[in-house]
Amino acid sequence: MKTDKLNPTRLAQKFRIENRLSQNEAVNIKSLLRKLNILTIFRPLSEYAYGLSLKSPKGYRFILINSNNSRGRQHFTIAHELYHLFYDENPTPHICMMDGASKTERCANSFASALLIPEEGVVEMLSDEELEKIAGGIVSYPTKNNVPTDDDISEYAKRLVNSIGPERIFGSTGH
Repeated sequence: MKTDKLNPTRLAQKFRIENRLSQNEAVNIKSLLRKLNILTIFRPLSEYAYGLSLKSPKGYRFILINSNNSRGRQHFTIAHELYHLFYDENPTPHICMMDGASKTERCANSFASALLIPEEGVVEMLSDEELEKIAGGIVSYPTKNNVPTDDDISEYAKRLVNSIGPERIFGSTGH
């Protein structure tokens, strides 16, 4: 599939539509994996490895997830691997590691973020006062030369989550 015309956020929105997922609610990862018929195995891996995905020539899909990571990290890794399985133009088997420096890895990270925390869902949770803070620049979107980097997006997400309150976004921290 050609993805050069769609950015990762739009791909995540498209993925949600194609899989009949709400554009503003959390994704039930396990249900989604079952629905997509993706064999997913959770096993302890190196502390530097998050997971990997493979797609067979016949279209079978497989994900391996590091069970030593937190549940949130595991969900992010699954969403990241979904990008590779459905949108990566040149998928090659590799273990997703902490560095994630390539353009494809950055796209997979952005896709995962947008899939797991859609902007529409976050905006719905905000009060008018919180929206005004964001619009007024109190929780501003940082950029370098007006081009956001992955670090900028991550920092923005952290500030946005902290301004809203993690418990309002993620609910209880218990498993």
